[in-house]
Amino acid sequence: MSKSFALLRQQITSTVDNPIIIAGQYQLQRTGDVPNPFRQDSSFWYYTGIHEPGCVLVMASGDEYLILPKKNEIQKIFDGVTDISDLKKRSGIENIYEYEEGWNNLKKLIKKHKKAN
Repeated sequence: MSKSFALLRQQITSTVDNPIIIAGQYQLQRTGDVPNPFRQDSSFWYYTGIHEPGCVLVMASGDEYLILPKKNEIQKIFDGVTDISDLKKRSGIENIYEYEEGWNNLKKLIKKHKKAN
């Protein structure tokens, strides 16, 4: 399945010169301790197959990666730790960065290209 997602990403990045950024949906709370049922953003799922809330997909010619959401210790306890090997297997994306490193990489990429789609 990851090969089909990789092919879709390759097709879209071959049509533009600038980086493409697609943010996944975040988990929304209904009340203080009850979340709404999670539904991933359709475009994000179409290119990744990932159901994990809060991730960001960055695609540029010859480069692609995911940025994981920032999770505090309480979120890790209640929501669990992100299984990076599962994300790689599902999506075919090898480069998965923690929040800080991923956003720093994205800032550099945007400076290099001057804009993003």
